[in-house]
Amino acid sequence: MTPQAQRNLLTAIAHTHLGIATLEPRNSDRLDFHEVGVGPLLEALQAAFAAGRLETQQEEARSAQAAQTTLFDTAREGDIALTHTLLRSGADPLEKSQEGSTALMVAAYKGHLDVARALIDAGAQVDAQDQDGATALHRAAYQGHTEVVHLLIERGAFVNLQAQDGENALMNAARRGRTEIVLALLQAEADFTQRDWMGITAEELADQMGHIETAAVLAEHRQAQEQEQER
Repeated sequence: MTPQAQRNLLTAIAHTHLGIATLEPRNSDRLDFHEVGVGPLLEALQAAFAAGRLETQQEEARSAQAAQTTLFDTAREGDIALTHTLLRSGADPLEKSQEGSTALMVAAYKGHLDVARALIDAGAQVDAQDQDGATALHRAAYQGHTEVVHLLIERGAFVNLQAQDGENALMNAARRGRTEIVLALLQAEADFTQRDWMGITAEELADQMGHIETAAVLAEHRQAQEQEQER
């Protein structure tokens, strides 16, 4: 409980049990000194004691929750406060699940920007890959979390890293018609010529999936690059 919250609570107890409107000094004997009966004083003390005990119980409950919670949980729920608590307590941002996922991958998939940033600041590997070769950038691009994509790019994510199926983040975004993310990846020099294991490019994938705008953006970028090479 903050000092101000504590003062507000004590003021409420004084008002309820003692009939004192404020605990702020008035610099007046008539306003700063009150006649209080033993009964109301006892009630006020009991209320203050109960409030303190409740605060202690709540703090113990929060501590117990933190002890049973992992970074994967906070990344999934987007709980930035508990993420910071766990990191300060020594939780490992490099830990991987049985499938090879990291908490950063989970935060990226869910779009929890603040949690993703905190994990990276704590040392999480931006380009860590799961058992399928996917990264946090792949997941954020697929889900359409533009801000997280920008964060990962700013923190040095390798935009052309391909998963085991050959798809890169650009293909993941193209598959779902995430035009804004496609533009961000192209700006970060994503390789639009890369092909997946079936030989399909991001542009072809967007076209196959019926994402007309996304396919047009990729086609325009390809044509501009081809014209540049011809000069």
